[in-house]
Amino acid sequence: MADGKKLSTSEFMKKFKLNRNSLRLYEDMGLFSKVSRTESGYRQYSSKDEEDLSFILKAKEVGFTLNEIKELLAINRNDHFLTCGTISSEIKSKVEDIDNEMKLLTAKRKFLKTFLTECEVKDKSNVCKVVENGFDKKSCC
Repeated sequence: MADGKKLSTSEFMKKFKLNRNSLRLYEDMGLFSKVSRTESGYRQYSSKDEEDLSFILKAKEVGFTLNEIKELLAINRNDHFLTCGTISSEIKSKVEDIDNEMKLLTAKRKFLKTFLTECEVKDKSNVCKVVENGFDKKSCC
C-alpha cells in the first residue's frame, strides 16, 4: 500500500484472516489509532493500521496479552519509538511468565501422572471416589 490506498473492512479482514469480532475488539481496546472513514461512514485501514495489526498478531502468537500489546503500542505512539531497552525488558518479563507457566504445568502433569499410576493398579470395576474426595491418592478407585 505504498501508494496510499486504503483497505475496506472486508479487505483488511481477508488480508489478515481475521473475523469482524476480533477486529472490533482490537479497535474497542484502542489497539488501533483512530481509523479513518469514508464520507458514508465506512472504515478505511491505512498502511499504519496494517503495521499495527501485524504487530498485534505476532505479539499474540508469542504469548503477549492484548493489554500488554496495548501498552507496547501506546509507548510507541507516545514516544514515536520503542527503545531496545524497553522491548527487551518486556520480553524478559514475558519469558519469566512463560517459565513460571511451564513449571506450573509440569507440576500439574506430574501430579496427574502419579494419580493415574495409582488408579491404574487398582481394580477397574471399583467405584471411583474422586468427585467425593477430590484428587487425593486415597480417593483413587
